[in-house]
Amino acid sequence: MFAYAVRERMIARNPVHGVRMPSSTRIAKSTETFTTEELDLTINQQRRLCPHLASVTEFLSLTGLRWSELRALRVRDLQRHPLPAIRVSRAHSESYAEKGTKSGRARLVPLTQRANELAASRTLGREPDDYLFTSVTSRQLRSSRFRSIVAWSTTAPPGRSIHDLRHYAASEWLRAGIPVNQVAKWLGHASPSTTLNAYAHVLGEAQDIAALEHLNALHR
Repeated sequence: MFAYAVRERMIARNPVHGVRMPSSTRIAKSTETFTTEELDLTINQQRRLCPHLASVTEFLSLTGLRWSELRALRVRDLQRHPLPAIRVSRAHSESYAEKGTKSGRARLVPLTQRANELAASRTLGREPDDYLFTSVTSRQLRSSRFRSIVAWSTTAPPGRSIHDLRHYAASEWLRAGIPVNQVAKWLGHASPSTTLNAYAHVLGEAQDIAALEHLNALHR
């Protein structure tokens, strides 16, 4: 616009000429998430309302799956050997047809004993192509109905979304000392740098804790 104004002699000079643009206009998404105490309280409150769907909240917090990935899971995606894991190869957002994952690649997410119990309990009497996690009426999950039944707006802390359960899982893995490249693989990130950028604050926190423990040990 200013170049046009100069060319047409509306103004004498371009006021933005030579002004450097920011290196990036992207605003980092917040990865602030549940505390363990908040999550425990949320799950316990949801169990009183609907144990069947409270287990969905718990499973997401243990696996870091996206909501769309959870909706697309089939019974056959649960793997028991050589280790308990879930195979994530599809995603189904509620406004679009089912498709591949965001990265375009399938991945295996190992399951803790509790996560495996939650998944295995959904396979009883089910066919391999049946959805693994379903509504109370055995239909494919829908986020609006899910949030309504578990009263998400009151059982979850203010400002917390279903996607924050993914952030919780990633943060817990990193705090447990799982390498960044492994966490990136479990999350389905195309590059470990994506994980590093998103969770640098968690890694910094772990380094601070380790450094403080080292300093305290020097003065014992």
